[in-house]
Amino acid sequence: MSEVIIDDSQREMCAVLVMRTMLTDYCDDTGVSFNDTFFRFVTSPAYKMLFDYSTGLWMEGPDYLREVFEDTINPTSDFNFSEEEITRIKKSVQELKAGNGTAHDLIEMTD
Repeated sequence: MSEVIIDDSQREMCAVLVMRTMLTDYCDDTGVSFNDTFFRFVTSPAYKMLFDYSTGLWMEGPDYLREVFEDTINPTSDFNFSEEEITRIKKSVQELKAGNGTAHDLIEMTD
């Protein structure tokens, strides 16, 4: 049997699907709005891990991603984002809701 080669565009497709499913489930379970949940997710280490394909997180299911997300956030922490970063992220959320691009394309996290 030959090995199947998966390229980065396929990995991204899987990652986005897992992310969308996890975010929808999380919102349904917690009652937190999609925008708030999306913002918290893209500013968490779990987001970076998901799109760092070497971690393999993109291959896991939404329940596992949710565990990683919940393990990497501290609900009482105060994120220290500049107004510019907050504005950029809010604009990205609006673009995503309008169907323009993917979360990965729209959000670039700086280290």
